[in-house]
Amino acid sequence: DNPDVKDLIRACDTLKNVLKQGAAIDLKNRKIDIKAFFDNALSVVTKDVKKLIKVLKSENISAVEIGAAVARETTVKLSGKTIFKNTISNENCTKNAKISLENVVYDKKSVDKSTLALIGADRQREAVLYTLTKDNVAAKTGLHDTFDGKATAFDFVGGKYRLTKENACVSEILGDLSVAVSSETKKCDFSGGIDAAVTALSKVYSSGAESPAAFSINVFCDDDEKAKEGLLGAMTAAKNLGISVSDVNVEKGSSNAITVVATAFTSKTGAISSTLSKKGKLLRIKLKNENFVDFDKITAAYALLGELTRLKKVSAATVVKESLATDAIISCLGNGMGLEFFGFVGESHFENDAGDLIILTNDERLMAYPFIETVGDVTDIPKFIINDTTLRADATVTAYNAPFAKYFPTETYSEGYTKNLGISFTKKKTCGFPVSRPKVFMPIFDTAIDKEIARRFRSAGARTEQVVIRNSDEKEFTKSVEEFSKTLKNCQMLVLNDGNLLLNALFMRDEIKAAVEEMLSRDGLILGVGQGLGLLLKTGLLPYGKFTDVKNVQAALSENVGAKKTCGIRRVRISSNLSPWFNGVKTGDVFKVQTSEKDGRFVISKALSDALIVKGQVAAQYIDLNDNATMETPYNPGGSAEAIEGIFSPGGRIYGRATRFSRVSDHFYENVPGEWDAKIFESGVKYFK
Repeated sequence: DNPDVKDLIRACDTLKNVLKQGAAIDLKNRKIDIKAFFDNALSVVTKDVKKLIKVLKSENISAVEIGAAVARETTVKLSGKTIFKNTISNENCTKNAKISLENVVYDKKSVDKSTLALIGADRQREAVLYTLTKDNVAAKTGLHDTFDGKATAFDFVGGKYRLTKENACVSEILGDLSVAVSSETKKCDFSGGIDAAVTALSKVYSSGAESPAAFSINVFCDDDEKAKEGLLGAMTAAKNLGISVSDVNVEKGSSNAITVVATAFTSKTGAISSTLSKKGKLLRIKLKNENFVDFDKITAAYALLGELTRLKKVSAATVVKESLATDAIISCLGNGMGLEFFGFVGESHFENDAGDLIILTNDERLMAYPFIETVGDVTDIPKFIINDTTLRADATVTAYNAPFAKYFPTETYSEGYTKNLGISFTKKKTCGFPVSRPKVFMPIFDTAIDKEIARRFRSAGARTEQVVIRNSDEKEFTKSVEEFSKTLKNCQMLVLNDGNLLLNALFMRDEIKAAVEEMLSRDGLILGVGQGLGLLLKTGLLPYGKFTDVKNVQAALSENVGAKKTCGIRRVRISSNLSPWFNGVKTGDVFKVQTSEKDGRFVISKALSDALIVKGQVAAQYIDLNDNATMETPYNPGGSAEAIEGIFSPGGRIYGRATRFSRVSDHFYENVPGEWDAKIFESGVKYFK
């Protein structure tokens, strides 16, 4: 109940969210030396405590000094004996391993009995369907849609149908693409350690990345000897493949699993998706022999893949995690592609060749390599030809989705019916008070998101002004109100992002209302995003274009159907180009957007919605994969009335949308097809010229 502790936790949560995005901390251009420990709280270490607290206060973050930092040693113990201390290195590993690294014996995981029985009965189609229903293989799209994929360049699952699991989490960090992967094996022994390490590295290289910048090994096993075996297997693979291990963690645990986590940066050619989107030859690069591991061959295979990546010869790439047949088919599902397997599909196609690479290319010269073999021909017809029999894609998808559908449902239904809307305005809106380089004012509530929006406006040719809205006490809040009013007088655009109760409290002040009305009198523009739209609806700025005493609210943002937060890629179609914000698009254009809201459902009275439709004030509608406006989730994520995603004021100068702009990077979910940039920032700037 200590208020200082509560303030610290709030500060920790704010900084933790920033650090989790991988963003550099640079508060007001002051470089601060920080070290983060992610547990239940975040500790910030600095030599100048007073300076740090002052800077955090200016960013509306409370902080309190809790004591001096204590240095800790890094120690890994097994059976009470210290294996590594302070510096974790491959040298330490081999010094303690006492094992020959030449012709390492490898015990490959055999095909399970159920799959083997189906193959023996010449029922390979059923074998594929069976493996797709395994817990570690089956689709978990509904689960993925509960996670916020902020700042990621790849969605968790790729393709138009979002069914192919990606090998890596690919994010844009400070202009570069980073790759983070993890691999796990339930074989807590020497061979399992090799599998985990090689699979992690294969995921890194198949994603278009260079050598890992960080490589950590985690062992959870209730048997000390097996834990030691697994650890040495992973360390052996890392040493022989030239990878430095950055961290090791060994714990008692009944899961008996080895997990390897690696991070890296992509090459200049960018990231490679696991989702097949083109026709071509699907090849396997086989890394391991039957009963031993040839690390020289693996090194050569990784070098070859790196060269193909630099030459842009690889259209897509994935890694064997369950089996060749299973993972090849999963890579086709995302975009509705098909595969005709080459030759006889037998037991070898269902073996757990963990880490083997599967690549899509049309470079015929690769067949000269002894460790490369043809898997089959990728087609644009959604079916799989296996030993002269056909497995339909719809049956495959049904089996793939079935195991977790009841736990993480992706489809619920909202009441009501909607139709496709569309109205076009031929005359583009221009400002009566032209400005060569307009200013955008952004009150800051969420630093990471607001900074990204500001960057986009600056790229479009605008200047930006930002004021942190501080509410640590009444005095600070009053100062924020004064700064808001003063700054807005010199700006042409106002952007209202998330802020919730703080945003509402701000707009209850008369001086704020007066400043907004003055800006609108100069033909200014307002953009409301997420809860910014909610505020515009409460004040009457939307849909009426002016502050209104709305006693009987007829439109609002409400809780999603199903009362759950939804995250993921959705599609919207432009319903009207009334607004200056839409000068860069045409009615009927389709764009992908990223949702991350629990309160994103647009509700409106029938009378008001009919009026907005006639006047062209409905900006965009959520649509399904057939480009039809729909009330069905997940396409209409919150169950919004008339599938409305955004609306305009009568003249179009005020625009509010439910989906956010926190995902506006140059690499926006590249593994999901579609256009995302509606040129809203550029249109807003050009309006004033």
